[in-house]
Amino acid sequence: MKKWIIFFVFLFCINNVYSQTWERAFGFIPGKEEGANTICKLSDGNFVVSGFGEDEIPSTAKAIKININGDSIWAKKYLISGASNCSVYTSLSLDDGGFLMGGNCSLNNDYSNHTAFLGKFDTNGNIVWIKTYLNAGIQYDFNEILKANDGGFIAKGIDYILK
Repeated sequence: MKKWIIFFVFLFCINNVYSQTWERAFGFIPGKEEGANTICKLSDGNFVVSGFGEDEIPSTAKAIKININGDSIWAKKYLISGASNCSVYTSLSLDDGGFLMGGNCSLNNDYSNHTAFLGKFDTNGNIVWIKTYLNAGIQYDFNEILKANDGGFIAKGIDYILK
């Protein structure tokens, strides 16, 4: 009897460690590529999941805001002037409820000519500003954003850092 009690306690512990609360699939379009590369928790307790989607060719940067239950609040795609095939690789929550997103794009549909982009967005996913950083022989793509000690931001890529 003692062995069975220990066994059931063990099963209960495993179930609590490996339990899953929910899962969601968003935006599946047959024959199209899309993916999420980053997630950040916003100051309102919700989350923004960002990446890319080929619902248009060339692909666009995309973001989805979800609540703590995984329900979609909004979904947006972002077209960046003069750029194509954009993908988000990093995001950072801001104290005002908005967020920053950064990544890379191709210039003029030339996959070998990349530019990094960094954008600020409000809590509803509306663009406050987007800036691109042209390629000068460097593979520009932002894959991390951090808050700097002076209140500004530092973004880094493979061969590039910007404040």
